Amino acid sequence: MIRVFSLTSSWLLALVGLLLAAVLAWAVVWLPRHRAGAVRAILHQALALVGSIALSLLLIGLALNRNNGWYTTWADVFGLTSASSVTHSSRGADEKGVQAAPEAVGNPTALQGDPAHNPALTGYSTDATGGQYLTVTIAGPKSGISEPALVWLPASYQAHPDRFYPVIFGFTGSPGSPLTYKNNLNIGSMISALQGDKRLREAIVVVPTTFPGNIDSECTDFSSGPDQGLWETYVDADVRDWVLANLRAESAPDAWATVGYSAGGFCAPMLAVKHPDHYTRAIAMSGYFAPEWGKTPHRPANDKTYDLATIVKNTKPKADIWAYAARDDKTSMTALNEFQKAIHLPTTLTTTLQESGGHQWGVWLEGLPAGLQWLGRVSPAFAWRAS
Repeated sequence: MIRVFSLTSSWLLALVGLLLAAVLAWAVVWLPRHRAGAVRAILHQALALVGSIALSLLLIGLALNRNNGWYTTWADVFGLTSASSVTHSSRGADEKGVQAAPEAVGNPTALQGDPAHNPALTGYSTDATGGQYLTVTIAGPKSGISEPALVWLPASYQAHPDRFYPVIFGFTGSPGSPLTYKNNLNIGSMISALQGDKRLREAIVVVPTTFPGNIDSECTDFSSGPDQGLWETYVDADVRDWVLANLRAESAPDAWATVGYSAGGFCAPMLAVKHPDHYTRAIAMSGYFAPEWGKTPHRPANDKTYDLATIVKNTKPKADIWAYAARDDKTSMTALNEFQKAIHLPTTLTTTLQESGGHQWGVWLEGLPAGLQWLGRVSPAFAWRAS
């Protein structure tokens, strides 16, 4: 009986479908043949309408949830699951901690040194002593793409005009807006809290748009299909160049990290694996390690250009990857188990698994601060240091 009513059970879908069919039959067949008074007729029609709509929405929601693995138990839906995690270090990962690198200082350019008068930094405030989010537009001369991006500047950015900061590139799910890193995850507050706890250094965060509208870009360069675009070029060349030109960002690869959830959990490790000269570490939450495009193929069948397991085997990039997922997120777990077989030094993989939670925000809200703490332990550029 418990299995029949489990959230992802096919029996539950069938039951709701039968109830919907019964309500429709009652409304279409029985009611017209059994006339009642005006008041009763109106009540019957209202019940039929509300019941059919509610059951239809429930059936659609259950089917979508079953296919996407958002919630795996009823407890997940009501936020009653435990967030306990078990960490597994594998394939050369070493988390003994590193010595923090010195604060990076230098001579900023005019655009970097005076952000209040930099036309690219719309809305910048000199009074934002607690850090600030900006929404900017980044146009890409190399990719031809121009999209909005979210920027987080840390609390000390205004007060220390000669200080340069490590950078975190953030990637969303599909479809997804950069604003999820502000409104849902509030990564700026997380970084500030971890900095106060001496677990992470202040950092700049940049979240580019990579899945605008219904475009399933997977952050890749592709030239087929209706939504063709050079998204990898946009992020790795155009957005990165914009950051280096307009923000006081360190340029060394050890000072650049990527983070992503869901589809962004592919973008983040993909950039570190394909461009280890730009990004040394990646945080992948509920991600995967080969593109999962929609119905329209963007590359030829069996194309391994973006198969991260193949890239790791062939190129052996010096990249550290931290992966986080719920054990009952079958798609993410399958991808993670397959990918870890390809890991060999100097590439490393650390996994942290939440006992349950499916593929949804509750998992990423637990995973992001854990991933940022991992970054502070393994990267000299992100390790906390007294200012």
